[in-house]
Amino acid sequence: MTSLSNQDDMIVSAIFEFPVKESKMKVIYLEKGNPTYCEKILRSLPDWFGREDSIKAYIEKSETIPMFVAKMDEDKPVAFLNILIHSEFSAEVYVMGVLADYQNRGIGKLLLKEAEKKLFKLGVEFLQVKTVSEDRECEFYQKTRMFYKSQGFKKLEVFPKLWDESNPCLLLIKSIKI
Repeated sequence: MTSLSNQDDMIVSAIFEFPVKESKMKVIYLEKGNPTYCEKILRSLPDWFGREDSIKAYIEKSETIPMFVAKMDEDKPVAFLNILIHSEFSAEVYVMGVLADYQNRGIGKLLLKEAEKKLFKLGVEFLQVKTVSEDRECEFYQKTRMFYKSQGFKKLEVFPKLWDESNPCLLLIKSIKI
């Protein structure tokens, strides 16, 4: 199994200008994720993460796979992204969450770009993500699909019963090119 560990790329700093003030953000890479960050952020997003069984599964898995964490002033975690490596050529955005007050500010995009850079260095060629398909009308998942498509992901396939019939799974994929 390919490992994402590399001391050279442990912290990436960025400055975002917010309407009220300039805030400093840093992205931290963790070889094994922090379930506390995962739980806090997912539980704050019930429109996306409303099923207790799914939340528990994400939390449990998050401590065994790599995580990128966006922290704002005074080390407040505001977003995270877990990566699951399937093979030497393919990986998956296993779960990602951005606190509602920090959405639409480029943080998810930055987390994704940092993950892609790290995966590219390892020779990973394809990145996939699963989300709820357009077959289920939901404004929140529509925003999710729009985000991933804006980042270059393309629709590969819909699995109507992978999760359950009320949550058809859309598989999106992209080629990693830096």
